[in-house]
Amino acid sequence: MMQIIAILLALILFVLLFGADTVKSGLGVGLYIALVLSVFLAVAALFFGQVLVFLNGVDRAREKGDAWRWKFLVAGGIVGIIAVYAVAVFDAGTFDLNAVKKSVLSLSYWWLPLAILGLSLVTRIFESAPKWVPAAPEAIRNFFITWAHTLIAPVMAPIGRWTSIKEQRQAGAKIGFFSAAGSLSASFLGGCLACFFGAAPLVAIIAILVEVILKAVAASQ
Repeated sequence: MMQIIAILLALILFVLLFGADTVKSGLGVGLYIALVLSVFLAVAALFFGQVLVFLNGVDRAREKGDAWRWKFLVAGGIVGIIAVYAVAVFDAGTFDLNAVKKSVLSLSYWWLPLAILGLSLVTRIFESAPKWVPAAPEAIRNFFITWAHTLIAPVMAPIGRWTSIKEQRQAGAKIGFFSAAGSLSASFLGGCLACFFGAAPLVAIIAILVEVILKAVAASQ
């Protein structure tokens, strides 16, 4: 309370000494400066807060033995993209997307931040290699087993569904003829769909190889 009274008395004294207009002008400038400083401090606090969160994440990754160097490359790539955009906007003198795009493409190394982001992905793969390389053979084996199951799904899906129906009937479930027939038909159609998506890449690869071979044979004659 005493502080508020002291501020009011100081304002009254300034009004008596320098005049009301001068005091109003000074207060306006002071408020403007305070607003600018508040915005600047808020942005700075947000920026440094994100920096601290980033560094804490890096420290936790290092303690766990996870990949962490790639994060610095990602941060550098993001900062680079922002810098390129800022320079392009300044050069174009407008926020129009077409003008900014032309300005970006006119820069000598506009692609460098994107290259850094790509390098971060490669770095992460190599950094985490000790974890995923030992598990790679098992993962590849599981992939091919799953892929093989999709190729024979039109046969195996109805068989699996019929086995399930028999087990449910033995457990006392009442499954009628039409219900069983509809369920088997749905499993067959689902198996055909899975087979199509599983075989399509293989057929495409074979078609490409055959076309390349035929072109090579035709060129050699």
